[in-house]
Amino acid sequence: MRDIIKVKSLVFIISFLLIASTACDKIFLDVEGENAMFQGKWQLKTMSSGNTQQKVDTVYFNFQNNIFSYQIYTKKDSLLEIFGYYTFQDQDSIYLELFTNSALLDNKPIQNVDFNFIDWHTIGSDGMGQDTLAKMFKIDQIKRKQLNLSTTDDKYFFEKF
Repeated sequence: MRDIIKVKSLVFIISFLLIASTACDKIFLDVEGENAMFQGKWQLKTMSSGNTQQKVDTVYFNFQNNIFSYQIYTKKDSLLEIFGYYTFQDQDSIYLELFTNSALLDNKPIQNVDFNFIDWHTIGSDGMGQDTLAKMFKIDQIKRKQLNLSTTDDKYFFEKF
């Protein structure tokens, strides 16, 4: 009888640990639709497209209370920063929008930036230089220090900064 109780206890503990370890990779949204694991600054480390992988160390995604900022450090030690917002579409995807008139270079507003280098889709324009760029990402994995996003063609591997 004691052996049966031990086996049942062991099965319960193992089941609990398996569920808990699997849950760490999934997104759990709180009441406001936020996710504490997303909050903060993430450094893009590697980007892959098909069979090509590229190391990256100058691009950062920042998430805070549905506000998103995209930062690129240039070779001239300058910082290009663009602001927007993010929303979770479901447990496995995140939608990001950037507003081109929010662009700052070294904390100063700049105009007429060619945003083709970030490969996002223009989804609208107000006719006065305000374009809205957007991209939907699938959340492949999120852990305390690791974030993996993907699109149809590309994969993005981030580390918490």
